[in-house]
Amino acid sequence: MAARIEGPPPGRRAADELRLRADAITARLLYSDEPRVDLDIAINDLRDFVESALPDRLWLFDCIYEARWRRLREQGWEHERPDW
Repeated sequence: MAARIEGPPPGRRAADELRLRADAITARLLYSDEPRVDLDIAINDLRDFVESALPDRLWLFDCIYEARWRRLREQGWEHERPDW
């Protein structure tokens, strides 16, 4: 009988996706000149993902990721497009 290899459990896949998407948003905030509204949309989309895939972890999303992005913005790390 052959051994059955299974992937990570569904919660683990969702947590990995959360981490990757949050890292991408952080990179966009730090290194792109996207309008703030586009970043806000990405953050809201990710929050919706967490709410559906990891509802018991939504409070962690608020405490960790949203707090991180707010702090980076307050410290001036967000690059804004100049007003023309």
